[in-house]
Amino acid sequence: MTFERTIKVEQIRNNWGYMFSDDDCRNSVLVRAITLFLAQKDLKFKKAVVSLTKVKEEYGYCDDNEDEDKDSRSEGGQLKKHFRVTRTVPDEQWMEVEPGVMYMRTSSEDENGEKSEKTTKKVITISIMAKSEARVDQFITDAYTWYLDELSKMQ
Repeated sequence: MTFERTIKVEQIRNNWGYMFSDDDCRNSVLVRAITLFLAQKDLKFKKAVVSLTKVKEEYGYCDDNEDEDKDSRSEGGQLKKHFRVTRTVPDEQWMEVEPGVMYMRTSSEDENGEKSEKTTKKVITISIMAKSEARVDQFITDAYTWYLDELSKMQ
């Protein structure tokens, strides 16, 4: 018997590039946590999807005047501080990411409307599978805890 957990994020982008998602559900944070958690594990891939992933979501204007690193104000400094290179298995392929823990990511996009009212709906689904309920839940908890620790280091 296997146990599976699914995390789904639905985002809508309008024709001006603004993103909207369900405000009551913060699954985008959980997907980001798992993606960054896996990236730091240095998994080996024959084929991989490589992305520059933002470490945290922005909630408004933040003035970093007290930032001791003078380089952090440059474009390179901002990229270094706020983004990480991530490598993941290509979509719709299961991969063992820890002993006994399998991971798969799928995504889809649909466009709706005419030019001036065009929207794109993107759905990202992450599935985690293991032979015990405790193991699959522990993996998700470990990823989220690791992510929170990384965020606290940035403050």
